[in-house]
Amino acid sequence: MKRERIRHGWLTAGESARQAVVGSLLLWTCSSAVAAQSTPPPFKLLGYEEDYRYLADTDRVGWARLKYIPAGEHGWLSLGGESRTLYDYRDHPGFGRFAGDSDGYWQQRLRVWGDYRVNPNLRVFGELASSFVSDLQTRPVQSVDRNTLELAQGFAEISSGELSSSQPTPTWRLRVGRQQIAYGWQRLLDPRDPANSRMPFDAARLLYTQSRWSGGLLWGHAVETRIGGFDDRTNDAQRLWGAHVEVPLLASAPKVAKLEALYLDTEQKNRRYSNGVIGEDRRHTLSARLSGADKGWDYDLELIGQRGSFGEQQVRAWQGTLFAGYTFDQSAWKPRLGFRLEASSGDRDANDGEVNTFNGLFSRASVFDGSMITSNVRYFGPDLVLKPTPKLWLNVYVLALQRQSLDDGIYAAGWRVIQPGSANRERDIGVRKVIWLKYRFNDFVTLDVYANHTSAGPFLRQGATRGQDYFYIAPYLTLRF
Repeated sequence: MKRERIRHGWLTAGESARQAVVGSLLLWTCSSAVAAQSTPPPFKLLGYEEDYRYLADTDRVGWARLKYIPAGEHGWLSLGGESRTLYDYRDHPGFGRFAGDSDGYWQQRLRVWGDYRVNPNLRVFGELASSFVSDLQTRPVQSVDRNTLELAQGFAEISSGELSSSQPTPTWRLRVGRQQIAYGWQRLLDPRDPANSRMPFDAARLLYTQSRWSGGLLWGHAVETRIGGFDDRTNDAQRLWGAHVEVPLLASAPKVAKLEALYLDTEQKNRRYSNGVIGEDRRHTLSARLSGADKGWDYDLELIGQRGSFGEQQVRAWQGTLFAGYTFDQSAWKPRLGFRLEASSGDRDANDGEVNTFNGLFSRASVFDGSMITSNVRYFGPDLVLKPTPKLWLNVYVLALQRQSLDDGIYAAGWRVIQPGSANRERDIGVRKVIWLKYRFNDFVTLDVYANHTSAGPFLRQGATRGQDYFYIAPYLTLRF
C-alpha cells in the first residue's frame, strides 16, 4: 500500500512540478557540457566562502568564465547558482498526530548569486532566491515552503586585503548586511539548508585570521521569512550576539585536533515548550568542540551548556555529542564504520522554577525532514558509510531514541509538540533507521535519495493518540555552478 501511494504521488504531481523537473534536466544538460571543459573545487554550503582568485592567471573556458570575470581596474566578479527539485512524501507525520499529504508534494528552489571583489579591500555579495511548492494540500503554505522572490543575502565587506601568497586570507574582515551563517557542525547556527527556503540573519560580523588561530564577533537578528516577494524583514523577536574562536592544537598537523569555542547571547520571544507556557527565552550558550582525523580515525566531540531565563523561570540546559568512526581506506567501497551518541536535556519538573529543555537555537535538523528536534532526546547507534564508486556515496545508520527526562515531551521542527511529557512515564521513543544515497553525475549535478523510518515506541504509543510508525522519503536533484 505504501509503495502504491508513493508511486501514485509521483504520477499525480502537478504540471508546475513537471515543468520544474524539465527545467532542471535542461540545466543538467548545460552543466554536463560545461563540466567537460573545466573542473571546479568542491562547492561549499555557503557560496560566499568560495574563492576563485586562482583562475585569474589561467585560460578560462566553460564554467571558469562565470567564476572569474575581470571587472574594473582591480576587481573581479564571480557568479554562482543552484536549482533543487525535491519530492517530499511523509507517512504519519508527527507519528500520526499531524496532518499529511497522502500523495506527497513537490518543492522547487532556485538561487543565484554574485560576488564582486571591487578591490583587495572591498567586497559586495548578493543572492536572490525563489522557492515554491506544488500539490501541498493538508496544511497552509509556510515560508519554509514558499518564498516567491527574495534578497536572500546582501552584504558589504571591508578587509585588510591579501597579505601574501602564503597568507591569502585577510587578517580582519568586517561584514555587514543580510547573510547566512554556519559554525562548526551547525549544532547552534545553520542556514536551514534542508528546508525549501534558507534562513539568513541581518548581522554585523568582525572576522579575524592569523597563522595560529581565527575567530570573530557577531551581532544581529534572525530574518523573518515570508511567502511573498521581497517582504522578508528583520525579526526583532529573535536577537543574538556572540563570539567564536578556532585553534588547531597541533601546528604541524592541524587536521588531527581542532578546538572550537562558540558563545551566544540570544533572545527569543514567544517561545513555547510542552507545558504550554509562552514567554521570552533568554539564554547564554557556550559550546566547546574538539574534532579531527588521523590515520583513518575521525571524531567530533561537542559539549554545550545553557543558562538564562524563560519568563520568571531560570534556564539550565545542556547537550553532549560524540560522533566517531574509522575508515578502511584500502578496502573495497572504502567503508567507514562509526558510532553516534547525543543527549540533550529536558525539563525535570514543571513546578521547580527552572526550564531544563535544551534549545538548539538555529541548529541544523537532526534529520533532513525536521520530523524531530534533539531537545529532550538522547540517541545512540551504529553508522556506516560506503563509497562503491567515486560517484556513489551511501550512508546508513540506526539509532535508538529515548527521552532524557520523563517529565518533558518531544518536539518537531518549529517547536511543535509531538507528545507532551505528561502522556506517560515511558522512556523509549522508538528506533530511527536512515538511508541516504548520493549519486554525483558530474561536478555540477547530484541526485540524492533520503529515507527515514522511525518506529513508534512505548512513549509514543501511549497517550491521547496512539502513535504510528513514521516514514519519510525525499528524492531530490541538485544542480550547482
